[in-house]
Amino acid sequence: MQKLFNGRSKFGLDGNYVKVGSVVLDDAHACIDSIRKAFTIRISRDNELYKHLLNLFWDDLVCQGEGSLHDIVENNFSTTVIAVPYWSWIDNKTEVTKHLSVLSRGNQDNLGDAFFVWPLLRDCLEDCQMFISSKWIEISPFYPRIAKFSSFANASQRIVMSATTQDDSFFIKGLDFSEKSIMSPLQLSDLKWSGEKMIIIPSKIVHKLTREVIIKTFFDETKKSYGTVSLVPSLYYSGDYPTTDVVVSNSDNISSIIDNLKGKNYSNKVVLVNRYDGIDLPDSACRVLIMDSMPSGSMLADIYEDNCRHESDIVRARTAQRIEQGLGRGVRGEKDYCAILIIGAELVRFIQGLDTNKYFSPQTRQQVITGVKLSEIQAEQKGEDPLRDLHSLLDQLLTRDPRWKKYYTDQMSNNNLQPFSHDFYHIFTVEKQAEELHWRGEDSEAAQCIQSLINQYQFVGSERGWYLQLMARYYYFVDKSQSEIIQKSAFSQNYMLFKPRKGIEYSKMTPLDESQASCSVKEIRSFGNYTELHLAVEEYLSKLSFGVQANDFEQALFKIGKLLGWSCSRPDKERREGPDVLFCSSGPQYIAFECKNEVQLNRTYISKREAGQMNNHFGWFERNYGKHISVEFYMIIPTNIVASDADFTQEIRIIRQDGLSKFKYSFRAFIQALQQYSMNSLTDALVAKLIITYKLNIDSFKTVYSVATTRE
Repeated sequence: MQKLFNGRSKFGLDGNYVKVGSVVLDDAHACIDSIRKAFTIRISRDNELYKHLLNLFWDDLVCQGEGSLHDIVENNFSTTVIAVPYWSWIDNKTEVTKHLSVLSRGNQDNLGDAFFVWPLLRDCLEDCQMFISSKWIEISPFYPRIAKFSSFANASQRIVMSATTQDDSFFIKGLDFSEKSIMSPLQLSDLKWSGEKMIIIPSKIVHKLTREVIIKTFFDETKKSYGTVSLVPSLYYSGDYPTTDVVVSNSDNISSIIDNLKGKNYSNKVVLVNRYDGIDLPDSACRVLIMDSMPSGSMLADIYEDNCRHESDIVRARTAQRIEQGLGRGVRGEKDYCAILIIGAELVRFIQGLDTNKYFSPQTRQQVITGVKLSEIQAEQKGEDPLRDLHSLLDQLLTRDPRWKKYYTDQMSNNNLQPFSHDFYHIFTVEKQAEELHWRGEDSEAAQCIQSLINQYQFVGSERGWYLQLMARYYYFVDKSQSEIIQKSAFSQNYMLFKPRKGIEYSKMTPLDESQASCSVKEIRSFGNYTELHLAVEEYLSKLSFGVQANDFEQALFKIGKLLGWSCSRPDKERREGPDVLFCSSGPQYIAFECKNEVQLNRTYISKREAGQMNNHFGWFERNYGKHISVEFYMIIPTNIVASDADFTQEIRIIRQDGLSKFKYSFRAFIQALQQYSMNSLTDALVAKLIITYKLNIDSFKTVYSVATTRE
């Protein structure tokens, strides 16, 4: 892939190319990611160009989220991603070109991957987007111009193969295929399943089999007569694993790790970081695979889109595809078999959730159903040792128990589940047409293409906002005032998108019309049953932890607040100013949270900049709500020690790790206490009593979960 798809390809570009009869792409979805990376310039934090570009867009980025920007600048461990607004990028294209033109002057040794990317982007920077994280900057096109690789685009035959996915719609944008060319793929129509996967969710056997128990105990004690592999979404998650006899993958050692496993060298257990495709671990190279936590995109553009479109069918289907790719790493043939453990609350919920598991192929859904049935049977027979129960279940596969083999064959052969029905083929085709019109300078027509999608599918909420922002970008090239109007509408539908430069007013949260308990009952009942509620709560609590991505942490706190019956908002996301999360109860009584959960746990003090940011929140609240409204401010951060050069202008309380753990314990106990009652029998009086019993009223934040500040 890298030989063919790069800006200095030996096969040539555009009109100067080598004619090719046939091109065969194996593991086609991995090839799509490879092509996207061929069009992406990545600039590391320690590169001077990172600083130059950050300074160039600083004022516009402050408007998009001052707190997020400071997290990126100050914290090299932050997972926050900010996108440069399209209007700022377009207006500064000439200046950006000057900064990037250095990439055309140099050699491969001092420019790295950018040496191969710059020839593809240098004449179309206005069609690109820029994302900033604490570790690097990425610049990539909205739509890779794959036609530049004429050897591929003009090949007589282009054959793509994939063994682990059912959805080919992503080839339209990813490989520039037509809708017609992929509607009728060649497939074995009578093959319902291939290979043997025992997919187990340990927490279904007993709640004590948490992610921590699996990675600290189970992972450590597995046998060395076969490969044991854990697949994690990022390097951060690998830090939770034991250090003895464990090797973590990186770009330098991945080849030797795979060779060792295939060569039956199992002295080390393996943690693979973000390797959901392109890795084959056949037979005993991987008999136990741990899928640890929700996969995320390896590119900043994916992370940004996932945040903006988290409820989109397209994003969820792409996430399901990543998961299926990961599930397929340990089963590489018809006779191969592998036990797969699913851990991490968000991943467990996605795989089990009624609104999300539909995105998997019928084969994977049936494998999950089969594993859940086994787990429930094991749960009924559970003994005193949960880990022994888990090993007993896995041994049925690993020892080739004929009863298990027959059960699995019967379950899979009688699978009558149907694939998820969607219109992605048409949607992606229209998106591609819109970008092609833009390339030809027909931006009004491009915008109308997107409008036709909005009209046809009646997009609402965050998804409607996403497509309105696409329209606004096209209009910016021909009518900036119209673009501003559309962007304002997009932001009103989806506050994760770009905040317009003017015209957005903050709408105050109003006191509750009902009691906290009454609102809590309604929110609880919205889940339909306790299984869905439990899955959601475990996901929220897993995200309400230090080290988790800031947006996920803040959203989890927001969701928990709603379940406890408060009126909740996220001012910093909704208007790019104010605290991260704001609660309101009757009275009115407000509590405001500033979340610094991405800082390192060994942080010794609260910095002057962090104190200044909090002081700005004090002023923001007074401007919007008045000086005499009751409000308490909390900062969630590992330390309550204030630096010698820092001062708060008002009283503030600190929620440290121990206080956060207490709150999570109390909230989990509250939810568990509810489950002895049917949802329909829940009363306001009962829930109000439980809220007090488990210290989940507003006053408890001050008396139970927080501490006062102290000086350095």
